[in-house]
Amino acid sequence: MSFNKIKGLYLDREFQYFLKEKNIKGDIHSIFDKVVNIQSDNGTLYTISNNKTDNAPYTLKIDYDGSFKDIIFEDQKIIKNRDNLFIGKIEIDLSSTQLWSLEREKIQNFSIEDIKKNISIFNMMIQSMGSSGGCKYYYLKNFLGIENNSDNLIERELSKKIDDFYIKVKQDNIQETNIRGLIGLGMGLTPSGDDFLTGFMAAITIFKKNDDLFHKIKDLIPLDTKSTTDVSRAMLKAATQEKYREYLNDFIYSFLYNNSDKYLKSFKNLLTIGSSSGTDMSIGVVLGFLLTIDEK
Repeated sequence: MSFNKIKGLYLDREFQYFLKEKNIKGDIHSIFDKVVNIQSDNGTLYTISNNKTDNAPYTLKIDYDGSFKDIIFEDQKIIKNRDNLFIGKIEIDLSSTQLWSLEREKIQNFSIEDIKKNISIFNMMIQSMGSSGGCKYYYLKNFLGIENNSDNLIERELSKKIDDFYIKVKQDNIQETNIRGLIGLGMGLTPSGDDFLTGFMAAITIFKKNDDLFHKIKDLIPLDTKSTTDVSRAMLKAATQEKYREYLNDFIYSFLYNNSDKYLKSFKNLLTIGSSSGTDMSIGVVLGFLLTIDEK
């Protein structure tokens, strides 16, 4: 049998551990254009992504720019032989794959003015650049005073649930019901409520002052819930472990500096994730920053 040989580019520590197992066992869970998901015997989801994506937790990024739907099918086997990973008719060369690790510095001192400036830029850009259908309706209505007469039922329900969540967080009275109300709410592979929560956690946890809040939220997230998708559940699990994708992390740290070009680039990169996932994550991030600097 002939194989299409593809070079591995980056992988994170969790995928590296997976590859070090003596007998790799797993099934093809789902196949999309940019990613293919593998489910191991213990239920953990791992991702192989093409070179059009950013690095992410539990992920191996390879030098392939086509659609995985063209080269991988759900009934194919996964085999590792030395420095090569075989899936169906593709062979991934792992010999020069680099380890990607997320750099997340804990911040104690920061410029409130720089954060405010970048939030102002966000407020201008989200109106034209952000995707509708998820959390954008909530943010425009509650923070910018912009009403959207073409909103749908999901957007209105999300708005209520995010409002409940944010009020309870500010009152230091967050409950599991406030989090359950968000999980699984929305359309797509990772529903908007889950994306919002991920962005919010990713933002607050870089600040030392938010450690207690992060752990409260983390402990209240029901990772055994069936109310969301497998892929989204894996994303939330990674978020509770303080593991986030590259574009989300870059966007968060760009808030801390007076560099509008870098900030806009990171924002645009984040918006490329999913149909509205990048937008929904970004709104979670901004609310995390607003909470941290104690502004509405």
